[in-house]
Amino acid sequence: MRGFVKSLSVVATLSVITSGAQAAIVTEHFNFSQWSIVADDVTAITFTEFPSFTVITDQYAHLGATFADGNDFTFSSTSFPQDGFGLAGSDSDSITVQFDAPRSTIGVHYPGAMFIELYNQGTLFYTSINYDPALFGPFVGLASTIPFDTVVIGSWATFGQAFIDNLYFGPPVPGPGGAAVMGLAILSFARRRRC
Repeated sequence: MRGFVKSLSVVATLSVITSGAQAAIVTEHFNFSQWSIVADDVTAITFTEFPSFTVITDQYAHLGATFADGNDFTFSSTSFPQDGFGLAGSDSDSITVQFDAPRSTIGVHYPGAMFIELYNQGTLFYTSINYDPALFGPFVGLASTIPFDTVVIGSWATFGQAFIDNLYFGPPVPGPGGAAVMGLAILSFARRRRC
């Protein structure tokens, strides 16, 4: 099973989700380097700039991301293998990230049970599978042909608390014509990786 999952990190998995008249193709990447190529010009949030138990809301607004729940907090632990620091959702809450402009790529280093939901203007259009670092590795990156402005990161474990190590996202999506070109680029990359 583990060998099979590692092969998935080399070839992106395509997921087709239908939302009304639109269909999104979301590629999943379990290798940070490969996802970074698709994401291009990646912004990283490591949460190392603040001491443990700092409530994070708009501290990263200058990077284009706001943590909308108002109760997510920094946390220091060896469970965060990237740098020993991460973000925790309060109690059994998820972590909601709102972007100042639509994005098409999001990546997360994570220490435990996690799923990701993508929203466009308040409409949920994608829910990921349940990720487990023991099966997929400690990173997952998504690239979507439909831009999203809000991401919800939750835990699928019973009474689970959402934790993320580092958060990454690509640049804002250009206007309507540019978005179509970006979608074609994502599809082209996915096809090349299959060969």
